[in-house]
Parts: sequence; structure tokens; C-alpha cells
Amino acid sequence: MSFSLTPSNSTVVKTSQGEDKIIYVEFKVPEYNRDASFSLAKYSYRANSENPDIDEGWVVYRNDESFLTVGKGYVIVKGKYCGICSTDLARRFLPYELPQIIGHEAVAIHKSKPVVIEINASHFARGITSESCLFCKNGLPTQCPDRITFGINRQPGGLAPYMLAPINAIIPVPDNISLKAAILTEPFAAALHAVETTPPNNGYKVAVLGPRKLGILILAALCDYRRKHNLDFTTTAIFHKDPPQPTLSYLAQQLEAQITTTSSLLPEQTFDIIFDTTGSPEGFLHAIKLCKKILHLKSTHGREVCGLRRMSDFVVDEFSLLRFEPKNLEFSWPGEVVDKRGNPNVFVSPSVDESIVKMIKGTGRNVIVLEVARAVEYVKQWIEQSSSGKVEDENLTKSPVPRFDLAVVSKIEDIDFIIRPVDNEEFSILRAILYAPPLSIKEDKTSKEMNLLKKALQEDNIQIWSTRCGNLSNSLEMLSSNEDVTKILEENMISKEVKLQDIRDGFNLAASEDVIKVIVDVEY
Repeated sequence: MSFSLTPSNSTVVKTSQGEDKIIYVEFKVPEYNRDASFSLAKYSYRANSENPDIDEGWVVYRNDESFLTVGKGYVIVKGKYCGICSTDLARRFLPYELPQIIGHEAVAIHKSKPVVIEINASHFARGITSESCLFCKNGLPTQCPDRITFGINRQPGGLAPYMLAPINAIIPVPDNISLKAAILTEPFAAALHAVETTPPNNGYKVAVLGPRKLGILILAALCDYRRKHNLDFTTTAIFHKDPPQPTLSYLAQQLEAQITTTSSLLPEQTFDIIFDTTGSPEGFLHAIKLCKKILHLKSTHGREVCGLRRMSDFVVDEFSLLRFEPKNLEFSWPGEVVDKRGNPNVFVSPSVDESIVKMIKGTGRNVIVLEVARAVEYVKQWIEQSSSGKVEDENLTKSPVPRFDLAVVSKIEDIDFIIRPVDNEEFSILRAILYAPPLSIKEDKTSKEMNLLKKALQEDNIQIWSTRCGNLSNSLEMLSSNEDVTKILEENMISKEVKLQDIRDGFNLAASEDVIKVIVDVEY
């Protein structure tokens, strides 16, 4: 059944430069609920100042009640299209408030030009120079503690006729990219970021597990990376369905990937790098068994895997999980903006062997060993310092941002605490978790899945990396400069188009195996 949507109301005024600016908009829209249903709600966005040249922030109203207040640095843009992705389909499992207007793969119109929107509403995205935010100041706006996230965490998303967007998050679309192809910008940015932070070397065997919405774009990013850097590595698309859907199979072939299925893999077949894009806990377990060096996790399904409840947050905060060894105390991503700082602050779980603690201290690092209860209070103090920008703890002064750089744990169960030490606070260490199992051998009564993870880390020396979103400007540049690839993606990935009033049908289609990408026309 379709929703009955009425025309939107808006108030448009001119700035002193003669440009039109929307200072108020009102509309009804289907919003997403915790039970995966949609229901109609009335939304309005109102500027706190009626003077278009003065920015005093905005108030979002839901059903005529104040729902969200945001500060300076936003403008209203008119929606055109929004894609439905796997994160949207799994939204009910994620630890963010619902109901909400979801959707983050948005194409909008701003100043009569098509634009796409970065998803992180950080100080940097809002054009605010904030010396108190050490994350935005040091080139890490995607981890800004004060950010809200477009269509995911509090900020109303792109499945609406109007959007409230941070001014620096509005990126113009090049003229040679169609409006529909522009929908691929955000997911392709995530794909590019994954490949750029986990770059294959010559001779590597690389695989993408579960290539559908995001996985196909990772294949495209790998194809671009191989050509751009003149490298010789193989790429394999591993499909679950046998035979794979013809369109997916065709896309993989066009992107220079070999094709196989999970049932066709040989028992000893492994890959140097494997990107898990399955969006399921089962996919992660399968990826561990196929991996030789790095498992790059891209799935935010919100469910428990290997005894860990916070693996979606692991991806959101772009963690890495590695075996403890001295060289991994220097861990950083290739090409990382904040690089080679030495990871001076290390949190160590109390159960870690004293010889390891002594060795870390011997490197000159600040080592903090705390029981969980005390650690929570300590981290709360760091949160306050991070928010205020007043760094008083001497342990923090050597880092560009007020957080632990690394954590060392001896129990898999401690990882959830490291990822989210304080409930309902998106605050964690920044880089990596190092696993150092107890030196004494005891009977292991943990689950089969958890033992699989322990073996992968300790015996097989597999590293688990993760990334979330990427740079939209880089994504648009690649789509613009590779028109042949962009055309192949647009013509074959976008399977269906629905109107916003038919969003229920759109979600059902997006969840089906026969459809790759559903886009929603949000104009009405």
C-alpha cells in the first residue's frame, strides 16, 4: 500500500547576495520504525533566524514537537533521489534511535545544481573553526565526537523531499555524471576508501565476498586501483548463490574479476586480502576461513558475531584488530592523515600478562592498566576533555586527539568494552586493538566461533581492518574520469526506481536477491 503524500510547504527568502535561501520547510514523510515498518510523520525544519544572512542554527520538528536542535552551518537542499543500501536494510539492528528519516545515498539540488551530501555532520562539515575539537583540527572529522550522521544517527536523512545538510558536506556533481549515476557516489566513496587503506601488492590474491550493492563497487575500486598503479594482482568475486545472478556476474567480469561461488571454493583456497561485504555474521565467519593476511570488514549488520556484540560499532569507528607483537605497537593505515606519531597512549586490560605490560612500558609509551569499573570512570573524564578541548590529563598531551591510541587485551570478551567503554557514548580508542592471549594454557570453554577468531588472530596472524565512509570528492573524480565504468555501473546496478510514497515496496525489492540497487525518487 502506498502512502498518501501531500505537497510540501516552504518559505524562501533572498540573501543580501540575491541568492534564494529556504528558511522553513514542512512536509509529511514515511519514517522508519524499530520493527522495520514505515509510518507517516510530519516534519518541519525551521531556521532560528528569519534573516537569511544570519545563521543561528535550526530546529527540527516532528509531528509539531521539537525533535532535534542543531547549531550553525546547515542549509536546506531539495531532494531528488536516494539509494537504498544494506545499512538501511539493517537499520533496525543498529544502536541508534528510531523512528527516523533514513537514507544517506542522496542526490539533491542546491543553487539549481545537482549535489551529493557527505554523511558526517562534524564541525568541519558545518564550516565551523573549532579549536576545542581536536579531531576536526587534526584531519579526523569523521571521528568528531560531536558529529551526527545523515540518515543514521539523529540527522534526518535523504528519503525525504528536503534535507538539512552541513554547508561543507554539499559536493557538486560533475556535468558528465547523470543524476542516477550520482547516487553511487556515497557507496563508491566507501569502496574507494576501503581499497586505498588496504592496498593490494603485486602478486596478491584479493577477493570480495558477497559482491552486491557495495561489493560490486569494491570490485570497481580494485579495477581502478590496478590500472592507476599498473599493478598485477588477481581479484575474485565470491558469490553465495550458484549460479550467480547474471547481472552481478556480468558486472564482475566487466570489472576484471574472476568469478566463483562459496560452494566451488577448494578447502585450501585462501586470499591475501578479503573484503567482507555480505552484511551478515555468517559472511564474517566464512571470510575468516578464507583469509591469509587482512580481512577488511565492511558489514554493519548490528548483530553478534564470534561472541562480540559491537562489531558494527567496530566498523563505524574504523578499528583494526591484530595479534599483539612489538611491531604492531606502531600500527597505522597506509597513507593515514595523522601518521607516524608512535601511538603513545596504550590501554591494557588487567588480565594481560605482566611481561607484556613491562615490554610496552620499555618502549617509553604511557601504559594505563585499569579494572573495567575504574576504566569507565577514566574514559568518562577523557570524554569531557575531548568535548571541551581542555586537555588536562598528562597522558593525552602527546597525542593529537584525546584518546587511547591502542588497547591490548587478553580476552576476546574485553573487545566490546574497548569499542564502547561507556554505554550510549560513541567514544572509543582510535586505532587498533591488539590481542595478547594468556601465556598460561587453560581449558578453553569459549564458543566455537570465538575460538575461530582466536585462532585467526594468534595462530594465523590475520589482521581484521574496517572502514566506514569515504571522501565523496574522490569518488566523484573517479566516476567522472572513468565514464565507461560509470556507465556500466549505472546501467546494470540500478535495478528499480520507486516513488517515495511506495517506499515499502522499495525496501522489499532492495532485500530481494534478484535486485541489486533500488533508488527512490523523493520529489513530490
